[in-house]
Amino acid sequence: MKVKSQYFLRSGDFLISKRQIVHGACGLVGNRLDGAIVSNEYHALRAKEGFDLEFLSRLVQLPYYLKSFLLSSIGVHIEKMLFKFDQWAKFEIPAPPLPEQKKIARILSTVDRKLELIDQQITATQTLKKGLMQKLFSEGVGTQDANGQWQPHAEFKDSELGRIPAGWEVKTIAQSTEYVDYRGKTPPKSESGIFLVTAKNIKKGFIDYECSKEFVPVETYGDVMSRGKPDIGDVLITTEAPLGNVAQVDNANVAIAQRVIKYRPNTGVDSSYLKQYFLSDTFQSRLALESTGTTVKGIKGSRLHKLLVLLPPQNEQIRIASTFNLVETKLNHFLALKKQTQQLKKGLMQKLLTGQIRVQPDPQDV
Repeated sequence: MKVKSQYFLRSGDFLISKRQIVHGACGLVGNRLDGAIVSNEYHALRAKEGFDLEFLSRLVQLPYYLKSFLLSSIGVHIEKMLFKFDQWAKFEIPAPPLPEQKKIARILSTVDRKLELIDQQITATQTLKKGLMQKLFSEGVGTQDANGQWQPHAEFKDSELGRIPAGWEVKTIAQSTEYVDYRGKTPPKSESGIFLVTAKNIKKGFIDYECSKEFVPVETYGDVMSRGKPDIGDVLITTEAPLGNVAQVDNANVAIAQRVIKYRPNTGVDSSYLKQYFLSDTFQSRLALESTGTTVKGIKGSRLHKLLVLLPPQNEQIRIASTFNLVETKLNHFLALKKQTQQLKKGLMQKLLTGQIRVQPDPQDV
């Protein structure tokens, strides 16, 4: 039933925001909000006999029912549209027997709890990586003794980048790498051919080949890459829109677009270490300070090449990079698991909430 404009909430009520429902602003009232007071900007529903509101909370997440909220709202500006509850209440919804409703809701709740656990693992791993960056790019992993064991650094010195181990160096990017800036004319595009890595494809640590697919003709590839073809291990960084995303080339048979600079480490510089250093908060903060622009931040190659890089001995660089690679492998596992679980949930919702698959109720629900 529809309740009065201001009232006490009960745990299990289904709350609908009048102003933001076009964005899906609705949901069940949890135990922590039992007894809370709601304003007249909300509608609240309480279930009649034979209907489970947790089932409804799942049902309205399907595209059709999300659209029903929009169709039942009036106004010109989407952020100010007013929800017409009486109109929305005329929409018909499928309702299996109550025991089956409860079983469906329980299945989907189980998937949600798994997603919450995965999110906790992702957050913990990201926190671990951030802590490691702060420690390893200031203290390193140490030096190897005669037995090959790593011992912490004992001597430190002051540098342009703060206190660092005595055996480390500070150099500009230009002193540490050979670089190619691919600014210039936009290369000709085609529907197939050599994959064109644009700024959109470069994420924080990897190249995403799915988010944007552009190609250059095979016959013009040499002209496009006339300033230097990429090789596996080269480090890419975006100079604008977005600024500061970093990745390593993992496929030499690609072309590089504008707003991307390619760095090939000199002898004594490990490419994986360089990528991780470019991703660090220390480097990203200095990159932001050197950028220009108000709406869209960007940096010229000439300024970027002058930024400083911390360089431990190469064997320590490799050790640091391998530590980060292990953490990234763990993080990527959790991210992939989250994506798979989200797809599982989407498929379950579509089949269970529309009756394509029926479930046998549990004894306690009957």
